[in-house]
Amino acid sequence: MGIFGGPGPGVGASPEERLGLDTGQGPGGLDVGVAGTFDMPIGVTGSDYQADAGGIPNLLAEVRNRTNVHVTLQQRTVPLTLAAMSNTPVIWMTGHKAFSFTPEERETLRKYVAQGGTILAEDCHGAFKECFEREIREIFGKPLRDLPTSHEVYRSHYVLGSTPAGDMGERYLLQGLDVGGRLGVIYSRNDYCGCWDGAGGWVQPGSREPAFQIGTNLFVYIVAHWNKRTK
Repeated sequence: MGIFGGPGPGVGASPEERLGLDTGQGPGGLDVGVAGTFDMPIGVTGSDYQADAGGIPNLLAEVRNRTNVHVTLQQRTVPLTLAAMSNTPVIWMTGHKAFSFTPEERETLRKYVAQGGTILAEDCHGAFKECFEREIREIFGKPLRDLPTSHEVYRSHYVLGSTPAGDMGERYLLQGLDVGGRLGVIYSRNDYCGCWDGAGGWVQPGSREPAFQIGTNLFVYIVAHWNKRTK
């Protein structure tokens, strides 16, 4: 079965699992023992690339506390060049506003993913969504696809039964792009960064823990595959 195979969302899940909560005594995922020392820089784009920027250090602090990955908490931005990105497993991209990559940036991102890096991106409710989807098709020649809840990314650290709600209650499936048997691009339409930030009055307190769980899963999945490809 391919990485996109498996049953649909929530099949066989308990009510707690359908809320996106880990129901065990703690993390019991496939990659729970993964380790390393990394950070998650923000890629500089023509969009408002530092949207909800306070959420990133909050997520990284949780990853550091919950896993064996020693995450550097200092937030930084990087230009989309191989020299700037070559030693990091993940580049974060987000925003509200429209943007486009230059031909040079498209080629850089294609090479970055081919060399083992992952683009992790999220829509913050705006034109970013259409632009990002278009750019990924342009770079990789194929569209993003929905990731069923049977996918490894939902079970890398915490075992989640469904997609947790975003900052405004969205529960879209994560999307991804398979590159060499792993996800080279992961995309969220749920604005988890708003939950990680927690500053918006619309963010429900109960949404933050499930959002931190899926965020931890994403980071652990990416680092686990980075480690496998660089051994």
